[in-house]
Amino acid sequence: MGTYNTSCTAISILNGTMEAANGNVSSYTSNTAGAGTVNNTGNSSTNLAFTVHFAGSNRRYPVVASAAGTGYSGSANSSGIEGGEDPWTATVTPEPDDDFENDSEDCDDGSDGD
Repeated sequence: MGTYNTSCTAISILNGTMEAANGNVSSYTSNTAGAGTVNNTGNSSTNLAFTVHFAGSNRRYPVVASAAGTGYSGSANSSGIEGGEDPWTATVTPEPDDDFENDSEDCDDGSDGD
């Protein structure tokens, strides 16, 4: 399971984060609308196809994306089948460095001239 930062300039409600693995999105959270309800519509282990709906909105936002590097790149739509497609991306959220204490032992603080 990976955590991704999502971005869609034209449809700002889709800016946020999602959890996805093996072609399925398990959660999607908008920066402005909170947690969404996801319906996976694809059947690929590497690409994404899903719709997401947010409380307080009468729209369902379809997203179709292909694996691109360590994330996904595709399109989203806010106007149904007849609407245009807007660029949508998901990039990996870096994992926090939970080994910070051990990393600091390897650093030379310069106090002994080394």
